[in-house]
Amino acid sequence: MNRVKQGNFWERFFFVKRHLDEDVLKAMKMKTFFIMIIIGASLIILYEVKPSSRVEPNFTTWQRNLEEEKDAISRELKDLSVAIDVQLNDLDKKTRAADDRVTKILSSSRKRLLLEKAGIEKAMNDVKNSSANTWDDVKRDVKDRITDMKIEFSRVRERIKNEIDINS
Repeated sequence: MNRVKQGNFWERFFFVKRHLDEDVLKAMKMKTFFIMIIIGASLIILYEVKPSSRVEPNFTTWQRNLEEEKDAISRELKDLSVAIDVQLNDLDKKTRAADDRVTKILSSSRKRLLLEKAGIEKAMNDVKNSSANTWDDVKRDVKDRITDMKIEFSRVRERIKNEIDINS
């Protein structure tokens, strides 16, 4: 098997045919064939990876994620509503056994809790009625309202606790 004979750089680089025998030429053809296969496979891979050939994400998947977010916020609102109901029931029990001054304070606290419960109902309606376009704004507003409601709920609970402890 003859190797490429000495020559200038370009002749050696391009394996000029006049310097090659059949075995070297056959090996060169095989090498070229494999290089062409590799280039073809690379082009196919590049075509598949190209953004224009990617499949767009399934809209129903995105919609399901939106529904999961809505469900999570609705659960949080329901939990807060249940906590307010428990506090209202507790207020009713304490009101029966309290004097006039404490009854007025408990009545005031009850009104504040009922206002917060109405706010929860409004927030739940906002969550249910939100669209994909308005969801980000609704989510931010409802989260802010939830935080405000929790703070107010804590204040009312603390005030009730302080009044009951003072009079007990």
